[in-house]
Amino acid sequence: MPDYAGGGIGLALTLGPLTLVHPAAPVAWVLAAAAALFLVYFGRTLCRQLTHIELDEAGIRASGPLGAAIRWEDLRSLRLDYYSTRRDPEGRTMDGGWMQLRLRDARHTIRIDSELDGFVGLVRAAAVAASRVGAGLDGPTRENLVVLGIELAAEAG
Repeated sequence: MPDYAGGGIGLALTLGPLTLVHPAAPVAWVLAAAAALFLVYFGRTLCRQLTHIELDEAGIRASGPLGAAIRWEDLRSLRLDYYSTRRDPEGRTMDGGWMQLRLRDARHTIRIDSELDGFVGLVRAAAVAASRVGAGLDGPTRENLVVLGIELAAEAG
């Protein structure tokens, strides 16, 4: 709901003046560009809400507007990125940031944000599958797995 509220407020604050006040051309262009960004943000939020993640022993499926399916045996890479919203001098934690899991095969990419309920369990299942099929895991991904409490054999990836 906060994402919808942010998108709606942003659209109201940019489209409102465009339709009610008729500002000068330079101001109108800036407001129109900002409105476009808020519209994209609102659309992205809607797509995320309409997307359902299904996980089983055969693979993972994202059903929804931008859906895709990846079989574990076809998994080529797993990447787990951490995006910080502030500096944490004592080490990385999930406070003040979020993670994004990116799974790829030859044709599809599925991205999942850490806001999803059950994110850690999903990452654990994907990491085990990636390790089993020899999909590459880079250094930052391995570090982020450890932050989540997921340890894999050293020879994987």
